[in-house]
Amino acid sequence: MSYPSPAVAPAVKKPTNALYITVTVVLVLVIAVLSYVLYGLTIGHKATFSYGVVKVDERPLSDQSLVLSSALSADGTRVHNLIVRVKDTNASYSVETLSLDSDNTEKAPVITQIDVADTRKPLSNPRHTLVEHLESYAHISTVGASEQQVTFADRDFTWDESAHQWFCDTAGFEADVLYGIVDNLVIGTQHAPDFAGRADGYSIPAAEVTAFDLQTGNPVWAYPLDNPGYVSIAANTIAVSEVPATIDIAAAQVFENEEYISYLEAVAAEANGQSLYRLAPSHTDLTSTEQAVSTLDVPQFLPINRHAIRDFDFRNATYALHDQFDGLTELTLTDGEMFLTQAPPDEDWVILYPESPRATLRDFDNPDSYYGDFNQDGYEDLIVPLMHSTSVYGGNGWLVEFVVFVWDPAKGEPRQLEHPAFVSERCGARHSDIDIQPNGEIFAVATTEGPNDVCAIGWTVPHDVRYEFDAATETFVEHPR
Repeated sequence: MSYPSPAVAPAVKKPTNALYITVTVVLVLVIAVLSYVLYGLTIGHKATFSYGVVKVDERPLSDQSLVLSSALSADGTRVHNLIVRVKDTNASYSVETLSLDSDNTEKAPVITQIDVADTRKPLSNPRHTLVEHLESYAHISTVGASEQQVTFADRDFTWDESAHQWFCDTAGFEADVLYGIVDNLVIGTQHAPDFAGRADGYSIPAAEVTAFDLQTGNPVWAYPLDNPGYVSIAANTIAVSEVPATIDIAAAQVFENEEYISYLEAVAAEANGQSLYRLAPSHTDLTSTEQAVSTLDVPQFLPINRHAIRDFDFRNATYALHDQFDGLTELTLTDGEMFLTQAPPDEDWVILYPESPRATLRDFDNPDSYYGDFNQDGYEDLIVPLMHSTSVYGGNGWLVEFVVFVWDPAKGEPRQLEHPAFVSERCGARHSDIDIQPNGEIFAVATTEGPNDVCAIGWTVPHDVRYEFDAATETFVEHPR
């Protein structure tokens, strides 16, 4: 079949009138508007700080640790904190830096203890102490509070006491404290009147974060924080390190002598549930009173359950054995016990005490579980004393493996470590009075052999022991106590 060429087809003359023109114009406008809307919903709706922020990459800080100051690295990839950490149940404390990747919740933090002759010095000027112990972070300002001037991205901001505003050129910013610039927005807080005009806002907890237009000074959006926190900005990254709601920085900084240390030590001992997170640019506009969270490319945020491992039913679980017996590599407990079900390998073997479990959590010297943040990742971990026979079919030897489970936040489940924290055994050291410290260390009493002791009766010489978790090898190392 052949078709006529369009060039020789007869022409059709369409009528020209006002109604036809009007309908055509309306259709074109409708198509244009729909195209713009569809483009905005797909390609054009790019995440930007001008819309607002959403919370991402949240990870918990260890309990009984108090952040004193926070800073981002120049490239915005690592968050550095100066912290006071309670070391043991006697409330003695240490001053440390804690550094971690701001967008990697699986990587363990790097903790460095600071040894200082004057223990009050790092507390009275936390920002300066933090910078002193970081290498290649000269960009972090250490200006004093009285200077009332700060520079962000080569823009100078000066506090005008009479106007009660920060000024950059002719633009005024109604913020008490400023933190930095992202995407031509000045980030600050409007709710820190006791510290208005100070240039060391990085050591002052904020209750909210407000963004101002760099050119006009007008507020663009406000984001309320769930808990007070130090705000750090670098390389278009915003990070928040939370502090306890009960801390009173204004009051603490007027304390004298040892009062300041005692105050911060007490706050640190009660500090629980703090976290660190980033504020990422939103896809959706948000007002000063409402946070709008888009579902487009925004990581899902789930509230942190730092005690999630307590839901693990360790009394009905399978344990991998470090010290195997009779070829068994794992034990499965039911209601905290495992009885022998398989027959002996030959008739010469006799099962002693068949009514007794071959494995149990009933260690008479200790409870059946201990919780603590051993790897200091902010999530509680677990130790279970697993008592089992060293021979299934005969003998009276026994062993207690203090099995370690750490919480895996990525998978939402506990993970058994390859090695137990330590071991008690019939003719070896026996551990009791186990005390888990806030910094993840373990204090215990180990009873060892005396000169006149007999294995069958037990050892009689107790001495204090201390175990510290080594994150690199995932083992506990004994240290002098």
